[in-house]
Amino acid sequence: MLRTDEISDDLWAVIEPVLPALAGRRGRPWNDHRLTLEGIAWRFRTGSPWRDLPEYFGPWQSIWERHRRWSDDGTYVRMFAAVRAAAPER
Repeated sequence: MLRTDEISDDLWAVIEPVLPALAGRRGRPWNDHRLTLEGIAWRFRTGSPWRDLPEYFGPWQSIWERHRRWSDDGTYVRMFAAVRAAAPER
């Protein structure tokens, strides 16, 4: 059974604004950021090789490429900062 919807709507509301825009970039349109992030989370949660990513998430090469881009361009840093800023003080 494939687990999806790992990212809650509340968490997505915090993360989505800091992700790169889907429109306005040249080339082939990106697939859905949320589904892509779910695929990245699935891969790291299971420890599977990228090529074993279920087809549900789209081509594994696309998911890997987005992960690499987000690592290089600071998108993950912005995501984590947004989540930290939205978290209650402890």
